[in-house]
This record gives sequence, C-alpha cells and structure tokens, in this order.
Amino acid sequence: MHHQSLGAAFLALLLGAGLPTIAPAEEASQSELLNVLNDDSATDNDRATACQKLAIVGTADAVPVLVGLLGNEQFSHYARYALQNIADEKAAAALRAALGAAEDDLLVGVINSVAARRDAASAPRLVELARSANPRVASTAVAALVAVEPSRAALLLEQVDAATQIRWADAVLACAETIAGQGQAAAAMRLVRSLDSPTAPQAVRASAIVTRIGIAEPAEAETLARELLASEEEWRFSVGLQAAVQGGVPGGDALLVSAIDRALPFRHARLLAGLRSIGGPAALAAARVAAESGDGLVQTEAIKTLGALGDAADAKVLMPLAQREGPTGETARMALAEIDDASVNPMIVTMLQDGRGDAMAFAANLIGQRRITEGAGDVVAAIEVADQPEVRVALLTAARRLAVGDTLPSLVDLMLTAESAKERKLATEAALAAASRVTDREAMAASVAANAAAARGSRLGGLLDVLAVLGGETALKAVGSASESDDRDSQNEATRVLGNWPNADAAPLLLRLAGSEHPYAVRCLRGYLRIARQFARDPEQRVAMVEKALAAASRREERVLALQVLERAPTVQALQLATGELPDSRLGTDASASVIKIAEQVADSNPAAAALAARQVINTGGNADTLALAKRLAAQQSSNPE
Repeated sequence: MHHQSLGAAFLALLLGAGLPTIAPAEEASQSELLNVLNDDSATDNDRATACQKLAIVGTADAVPVLVGLLGNEQFSHYARYALQNIADEKAAAALRAALGAAEDDLLVGVINSVAARRDAASAPRLVELARSANPRVASTAVAALVAVEPSRAALLLEQVDAATQIRWADAVLACAETIAGQGQAAAAMRLVRSLDSPTAPQAVRASAIVTRIGIAEPAEAETLARELLASEEEWRFSVGLQAAVQGGVPGGDALLVSAIDRALPFRHARLLAGLRSIGGPAALAAARVAAESGDGLVQTEAIKTLGALGDAADAKVLMPLAQREGPTGETARMALAEIDDASVNPMIVTMLQDGRGDAMAFAANLIGQRRITEGAGDVVAAIEVADQPEVRVALLTAARRLAVGDTLPSLVDLMLTAESAKERKLATEAALAAASRVTDREAMAASVAANAAAARGSRLGGLLDVLAVLGGETALKAVGSASESDDRDSQNEATRVLGNWPNADAAPLLLRLAGSEHPYAVRCLRGYLRIARQFARDPEQRVAMVEKALAAASRREERVLALQVLERAPTVQALQLATGELPDSRLGTDASASVIKIAEQVADSNPAAAALAARQVINTGGNADTLALAKRLAAQQSSNPE
C-alpha cells in the first residue's frame, strides 16, 4: 500500500468504538469476581468492574456467568467485552451463539466482539446478518465479515447492488485493501471501481480513487494520478494532488512539476504547496522559477517554499521582495526568517550595517527573528545613529529578542537617554534580558550601580531591576543604598525591588528596614515574609524567620501573613509559635485556622502536641469548620492516649 489505509482506519474505529477501559486486575481472583456477579446485593459499579477484570483474568469457568449477562442491556457491553478477551474456545462459541439470540443494539455489540476475536467460524452467520432489515446490524455484520473472512466478504460485496455498495462504502474499501494485501489484486480493483461511478457521492468516489491508486501497480498508479492532475474537474485534481503528496504515487514530485506547465494560476499555487510538502530539489527548482511570477497566489506559494527549502542564494531573491508592502512582503519576511542556512545571517547583518531608515528596521527585525546573536553589537550601535523613532523601536525590539550579555552597558546608556517612554521601556526590557546572560555579574553590577547612584524616578527603577537580575553582593548593596537614601522616590523604587529579590540574600536587609521607621517598612516586612515562604531552606529556618517577622509586625495583616507562612512548616515549633498568637484578638478566627492546619500536619508524628493545640483553639474560638476539626483532633488524642 502506498498511502494511509482509509478502510483499515474505518475498521479500527468501528471495532474499537465504545469499548470500556480495562480496570487493573489488582489481587481479585476469578472466583471472587464471579461471586460479585452472582451477588444480587452488589452495586452496578461493582458488577461492571468485575466484568472488566474478568477480561484480564477470566477463563472458561467464567463463560456461563458472563453469557447470562449478554441479554442485560445494562451489562451486556461489559460481559461481551470480557468474553471477547477470554482466549478459551468456549468464549468464542458463546459469542457465536449470541449472534442468533441477541437483537438490535445488543446484537450490534456482539457482532463487534466476534469481529474483534477474528472468529472465522462466525462467518456464515455474519453473511446472514448482512441481509438483515436492520441497517445498523447489516452494516456492522459486513464490517465484521471483512475482519473475519475478507475473501467471503469480497464475494458478498460484489453481489449486492450499486446502492448497497455505496451505502457500505467504508467496508468495501476496507475489504479491497485487505484482499489486495493478500494477493487478490484483481478482485480488490473490481471493488473499488464499483464505487467510482457517477451515481456515487463525490466523497465516496474520491476515497475509492485514492484506494485504487494505493493498491495499483506503480505504473498504473502513476498513469491514473497523471490523468487526475489533468482533469477539468476540481475534485479529481484534488484527489490526484493528495495521492502525489501522500506518497500514493511513485515520483509524486515529478508528476506535480509536469502538471505545472498546463495549470492555471490557482492550480499552479496548489501544486507548489504540494511540492513544498514533499520537499526535495524538484520542489525548490519549481519555486525558484515561480518566485518571479506575476500572479500573487503563485508567487506567495513560491516564496513560502523558498523559506522552507531554500538557502542563502534564495535569500538574495527574497530580500527585495521582503521590503515590499502588503501580503507579498510579509510572506517574504517570514520566509527569510525561516531559511535554514546560517550563511544567510552575515548577509542580514551587512544589510543592517549599510542600511538606512526602513532598510535598517527591516534588517533589525530579521536579526531578531533569526536570533542572530553575532549581530547584537551592530543592532545596539545602530540604535545610537538611527534618527527615526520607528527604526529605533525595531532595533530595540531586536536587542530584546537577542538578549546578549555583552550589550548590557550600551543598553543601560540607552535606558538613560531614551527619547520617549516607549523607547525607554523597550531599552529596559532589552537590558533585563541581556542581564540574564551576563558572565561576570559582579563587574557588570558595579557598572550599573555607578549609573544608578545618579539616577532618579523611573530611570532609577529600571536600573535597580537590572541589578536584581544580575544579583550578587554588589547589586544588593547598591539597591540597599538606594533604599536608605533621603529621596522618597529612591526609597520607593528600591524597596519595590528588594521585596521581589530573586533569592534569600535580601532577607536581612528587609528585616532591618521592616523594624525601623522607614516609610516603606510594611512593604519590606511583606517582602521578608515572601522570602520566608519561597526560599527558606527548611522548616526550622522558616519558623525562625516568621518568629522575627512577628516581632517586627505591628499590623494585623502582616501577622496573619506570618501565620500563613507557618502553615508551610509542619513542626511542633511552628505549632507552638502559632498557638502563641491565639490570644491576639485582632487576628480573629485566622489564628485558629492556621493553628489547626499546622496541627493536622503534625498529628501523626506528635498527636499530643496536636491535641493540646486543638484544645486551645476550642477554648479560644473559631469558625464552625475550624472548631469541628479541632474537636476531632482533640478526640483522637483522648481515644488513643500515649
């Protein structure tokens, strides 16, 4: 077969539809499972689960009980699935017998199970059921016959009238594919040709042709595909294109190239798209010719192909196209960004160096899209000489994408000298990205700190953010100095950055500021608690940090936050510290809730401590849920004294 098997996919879907998931067998024995099925008091779920497990562990002894459930609409599905998975011949015989007893939907299910077993002995009965007045039973029986005995199915399908063949088209195609694989090519071809008739729906005819190409000899498949590509009927052309692209025809790329010469522009574009999917030299050669086309559709597909398959030579063709306005220019720009050839990169950097205005912006966008890090220095240098705001924005955007550490000093300068808020924002974002890639962070932090010492307002805020990304002793010292300056704006920006410091290094400074008369002491305390929550190395350190925070906290809100951090330290020490907050009436029910959350976590290792804390909560009070949990903890200790 040269293409994806449509008929086989149909069979797999039909025979596998609606099958239950097999539950883990666990330790249940077959006898225990059968007892469940025979127990009138068992729940429906227990019975269904028992059937699922019998599909794994069942033997011939399980067959009589399962057969008794085949006529039960609620459990027939589960019972037959168990039977179809029990290897013993008694299970197969039971399902064959059910072919003569079940009706309607239950019969459809049994047919599917017989098919799943590939039970050849059921073929005569399936032939009879294929003539059923119930269309669902009939079609399912035919599909099952294809799975069980495809040669007999082929004879049946050739004998029915054309309308029935069309109605059973999926089974016809599945049968043709199956018997073709068994060496019955002539019979298979007769079946698929029967569906390619003017009376059949277009979708059926298309599937039949694709299947025919798949089972034909290579020369015949190529001839048929060539005829389809030359057809005036659009749907037949589409089938030929599909066959060539999906590998149903040997030399599909050559067929598509030959079809281009006589194709109208719309088809020409589709042929180029197909060639792009196939890939290879023929596709690239066709695209290079079509890139000069005056038809927009053709040129667009050609440009896409040059991007997907081309090299540096094609980049030279695309560059002038990429500087056009409209869809063609946009497609060419995307193609240039996509070309998988590193030798394109120096060409783009040279364009940036030599360009002016729009050409410079165009080159910058490409450098950013292609992540040409070797051009980062040129991008930053170009920002300093660009005289158009939109060009500077394009260059800054490229610098942000590249994120090269060596460009940070220049980006910091641009943060301080930017002519607009938008450019300053982009310069800051680019600097933050570059800071994350710096190698010698201490040295770079010293340079940035020197600029920060003289900066104010949003410029200072941006520099302090860069220092936070750099991290380390020098950066923290510089931000700390700004936090303790006499300038209120500097204090604001510095404590904002400290409160979001990326590691625990800022904790001592934040605690000191939190315990002072600093105007942003509350923010500092909250930042300290954030570090305790996120970066404490173990529960003991977290408890120690919270204890210090409680000593500095004067407001209810921060004390509640401190207790919530304690909930992440499931130790007796944390429980004792939290319990000490119960008398504080300002905390209301929040303290009780935190105490019980910690108590629940330590109850297994230290039930006495948990019970003591629970009794204190009961005496202090709390909301209904908290008190209920407290009483349960206290009761557990009473019933299990040490």
